[in-house]
Amino acid sequence: MKLFYFFLLARPYYSLPHNVLVLLLLLPVYTFTIISWFRGRKEFVRWGFAAIIILLQALVVSFTFADWDSRHLEVVLPLMFLFASGGAIWLKDILYGKKLK
Repeated sequence: MKLFYFFLLARPYYSLPHNVLVLLLLLPVYTFTIISWFRGRKEFVRWGFAAIIILLQALVVSFTFADWDSRHLEVVLPLMFLFASGGAIWLKDILYGKKLK
């Protein structure tokens, strides 16, 4: 449950507009990140180090801290945005039918 709330970033005591905006931002980021990991883009041949940082931060927070203010997610989000760019490129290739050289 702590791992779920760590990545969700929406909390019950935050306002509804805040939670909606967070979900509208993070759900596509997480979706594109997962697509990028499974598609194995050529740009991310050496993605293991960043993925290890994400997984270790998630494990440390889920086993030790009560992360109610989400300050520990700021270590992970830049790496997630990096991976999400690979998923966005994949979606662009599908929509426009072009491959990057």
